[in-house]
Amino acid sequence: MTSDSSPVSTTRRVSAKSVLTWSITIAVAIVVGLVANHHAHEILETLRNVSVWPVAGAAALHAVTLALRSEAWRIGLRAVGADQLPLPTIHKANGVAFLVGTVQGELSLPARVAALRRADPDRAPTAAQTAMVDAPLALVELACLFAFTALWQPALLLGTVVIAAALPWVARRVAPTRPAGSPLRGLMVASDAKALGRLVLVMAAVVLVSAARVWLILLAFHLPIDVASIAKVIAAVTVIGTLPVGLGTGPAATIASLSSGDAALTTDGIAISAGLAISATSVLGVLVYAAFTWGPTAARRLRRT
Repeated sequence: MTSDSSPVSTTRRVSAKSVLTWSITIAVAIVVGLVANHHAHEILETLRNVSVWPVAGAAALHAVTLALRSEAWRIGLRAVGADQLPLPTIHKANGVAFLVGTVQGELSLPARVAALRRADPDRAPTAAQTAMVDAPLALVELACLFAFTALWQPALLLGTVVIAAALPWVARRVAPTRPAGSPLRGLMVASDAKALGRLVLVMAAVVLVSAARVWLILLAFHLPIDVASIAKVIAAVTVIGTLPVGLGTGPAATIASLSSGDAALTTDGIAISAGLAISATSVLGVLVYAAFTWGPTAARRLRRT
């Protein structure tokens, strides 16, 4: 009799998850495509009349959030014991991950792990530990996002409290007792009060800078710029960003958060235009960050040739 943990059952679970994920992704793509096609004229007119400066500022702010995310990752890696990793190496590995993530978000984690291991295999943690470091980072960011969104939905403050209490408690009981090579050592950052405090500050900065970026884009398209609207867009981008929709994340998020339902704040055409700006500033921000992280190395190689 085949147990639930057999390779066959595991493969079936993975296949079922893949089918569900891609089904949702295709449905989202079809909906966004149909809406965009129906409002093509309005979208083109809106994009033609938008001011470039707020959009440029949003791209710059996105580059700042990427640098902050790399700092958060550095804090997590140091807690595992990778305190000898040079800061440029960390930024370069994340630069690769962000470039890959722009096209396919779910591939950014394996790209980050592979890039770091390739750049400095002797001082980098194991691949499993490096991947596990993302777990406490994601939970802390989620707690900060809940705290920000609680200004719009006070009930979400409970999520912040639960994560803030549960994460350190679990990490202190699991991570330090594991062997040096255990993947669960990747949770070490949550078991160290000082490291966790620094991580919370950095992730809070990520959420605030992200909010400023969304504020600029909403302002550029003459959309509501209250905290509730900003929080809705950030939450939608976060949720839809977990699907393999790539550059469609922005338009899908703004349709879901700004122009759907009885409480719609704008038309579908303007919402899609703002979403396209979110996706465009994501790409521009990643390119700026990649230029800063890889530019010096590329320049040195050019001088040698």
